[in-house]
Amino acid sequence: MRVDKNNYYSLGYSLTLPLPGIIQISQPKDVLYLKSDLNIGDSFIKYDTAYSKSDLNPEVSIIPIKTIYTIIEKNINKTVKNINYSDVIHISSSSSSDFFAPNSFVNTGDFYYAKKIGLIESYTIFHIDYTLSFDQHFHTTLVSYDIK
Repeated sequence: MRVDKNNYYSLGYSLTLPLPGIIQISQPKDVLYLKSDLNIGDSFIKYDTAYSKSDLNPEVSIIPIKTIYTIIEKNINKTVKNINYSDVIHISSSSSSDFFAPNSFVNTGDFYYAKKIGLIESYTIFHIDYTLSFDQHFHTTLVSYDIK
């Protein structure tokens, strides 16, 4: 995690799309995930790019992704795996792409960040209505952390 004023970054990867038959390509980079100076109800938009190719189409597709992050709650307490965290910010996100037909790719999520720790819990749903239609649900919790 890296903090620059009120912007929080982590070393992450460009979005990869879990579509059937598609090989996902991604490069590590700094990923902005939180603007802590925003008020409840405020949003920020992040533009990203997903890269993919398939066995049928060996050329790399560049897929523009728009994500809207909204501050839902601030300075809350959150218990994860029987550990209580204070000064937590809850944000929601919604990602989509004009590359696909409307509503055929939607990624929504709720993320909980504890001050000086980072992500402690998230719930994410990838909705794909492409060749096949399906939802993938992800629940992530912090298991441990070490502040240095």
